[in-house]
Amino acid sequence: MHSTPGRIWIKWNVATVDFKPEFTSKQLIHGIIYVATIPICVVTTVYAANSLVDRQLLWKQIQDIAVNINLPWAIIGDFNCCRSPLEKAVGTLLTNSKLGDFNSMIFNTGMHDLSFVGHYYTWHN
Repeated sequence: MHSTPGRIWIKWNVATVDFKPEFTSKQLIHGIIYVATIPICVVTTVYAANSLVDRQLLWKQIQDIAVNINLPWAIIGDFNCCRSPLEKAVGTLLTNSKLGDFNSMIFNTGMHDLSFVGHYYTWHN
């Protein structure tokens, strides 16, 4: 399964689980993972566009999806956005006004930004 135009691909072992896509767009694939016929969790994979306008559409799509979630939900991927100015090492300074839409979407959907282990900055322009 892949998104149009192939920015995101999802593969799974059909011998152990099944994935039923519920919604796809250029920036996300959203669906339910089943073991046998039992729905286990919901997964949304994201690869956000560079364009602010496109990302704003993505934030709306995620908020629309969140309304119908009734299982454990994992959202994974590249949001192409920072939550705070501290997440950016160099380049143009990020202001809180530039981060507002992303942070509002996180708050409105009840998401939790999980911590990680590893290098804080993995790439730069």
